Amino acid sequence: MSHGTFPYLPGQGGSTFAFRPSEADLLFYREVSMRLNVQPSSTMFRYTGSRGSHLSFIGERGCRDWARLMRLTRLRWPDIPTSGRIASDGRQLGSIPERAFYETIIAVQPGDITIDLEQPLDERQPDGFRSDLGIRYRDRITHVEIVGACGSDEVTRNAAERHMLGRFHRRLELYHILGIEPVVLYLDILVDPSAMRERFHAIVAALRAQAP
Repeated sequence: MSHGTFPYLPGQGGSTFAFRPSEADLLFYREVSMRLNVQPSSTMFRYTGSRGSHLSFIGERGCRDWARLMRLTRLRWPDIPTSGRIASDGRQLGSIPERAFYETIIAVQPGDITIDLEQPLDERQPDGFRSDLGIRYRDRITHVEIVGACGSDEVTRNAAERHMLGRFHRRLELYHILGIEPVVLYLDILVDPSAMRERFHAIVAALRAQAP
């Protein structure tokens, strides 16, 4: 069966068709999961090239079809990384894209670098606004914002993604008010471990250069 074929099963509960993954889909889903050390969200597959197009399509069909894909993959490869927001070290991230970045950088984290989750922008106000992650060297910190709605072109496909992107831009306004420049990572970076490592190493180098 070719990757471009959209196989289906008779639908249940009001859906005309229930779409299922091809053999190529299952193999690619596992490949990306192993690379990121997390099972990606369906939206992330938009940015993995043509091999991910049908997986993205299945995700857009709804939760039931995507759950079937995950179930089939787990049955076939029990060693596949876990799904969800709990990282391999037990820490809880805010989203799957956040976990993808976190899993990538903890694998290359230097001993003198601390990674904080939901880091307050002003540590004198711990109950105030928080970034997704904070990367710290001594008393210097870089705040990281993860955009799970879209790629760096900021093209969205539905109202939910537009809402998420709008919320992100409102967060940026507060950063600007506080005079803080966060590092912003979009989905097209968050599916590429080498690009994430490169960005992380650049953050670390800049922090060290700024430290007294």
